[in-house]
Amino acid sequence: MADWRPSDNPILADLQRAVAIESINPALPGGERGEVGMVEFTEEFFRECGIPTESEEVLPGRCNVVATLAGRDPTRSLLFESHMDTASTEGVTIDPFAPRMDAGLLYGRGSCDTTAGGVAMMH
Repeated sequence: MADWRPSDNPILADLQRAVAIESINPALPGGERGEVGMVEFTEEFFRECGIPTESEEVLPGRCNVVATLAGRDPTRSLLFESHMDTASTEGVTIDPFAPRMDAGLLYGRGSCDTTAGGVAMMH
């Protein structure tokens, strides 16, 4: 993996860390590890925030993570949902897991797909 420096912006730095995690869908070429790293990243993020999580294996080796933050009104709920896998890197000519900044934009696998949306929701 190429060297990269985390942003001074904590949200962007977390996005960079998430982009650097190999999380290829296990049904695609190169996806042997699946989303395990993203599950660990997500659980650790919420643990550091003091927010409890539960994970549930929904397919062999594939988990959903649910973080619950109690609100003022227990009769109401708000759900944020995001997938944690990325597409295959087959045929990619750059390091897809090196979150590279260029002209204020972040490049890397998931930087403009749901990895970015998921990190935004987490924050």
